[in-house]
Amino acid sequence: MLPPVSTSWTEYRGQGFWCRDGMAEVWLALMVDELDERARQDTTWEDRWARQLRHQWYEQVTVIYRGLVASSLDDHLTIEPRRRAIVSLMRELRDRIASGDGLPSPRSVARMVGGAVFERDRGTEQILRVADSFLWLLDGSPMARPDDDRSWQRALSEAMEDGGGRATRNGAGG
Repeated sequence: MLPPVSTSWTEYRGQGFWCRDGMAEVWLALMVDELDERARQDTTWEDRWARQLRHQWYEQVTVIYRGLVASSLDDHLTIEPRRRAIVSLMRELRDRIASGDGLPSPRSVARMVGGAVFERDRGTEQILRVADSFLWLLDGSPMARPDDDRSWQRALSEAMEDGGGRATRNGAGG
């Protein structure tokens, strides 16, 4: 039996992963901050699609959508330059977090996602796993590629335990 934790399916071009809602919300909140910062630094970077994506992600982290956190990747990353731009931002953010220089305080995260419980030490590991899952999904990143023999059930179980797990919709690890 599955533990009583809300998870959501994140999908892009027919593949996806399961993730705890809280961890997905934290990652999307951090990406909202990245999009805001990029727009402040480079006014030519932000385009209508980026504003719409930022708005979508902001809504997902400020409204409680138990089991329905939607990143809407297929809706916004419809052409290659958009996908590459988001992958680049995600890689930069992931690298800063991994180096210890990109994760806000637990109190800031709680404000961003409506009071979600977040432990910095354990949370960093979970956020990196979610980041890797997004990078695997959007870019096939080797560091985030799941084991070939991973079953859908195992991926879901790990998502429940560790914050992010990858599987394809048909149940095969991908």
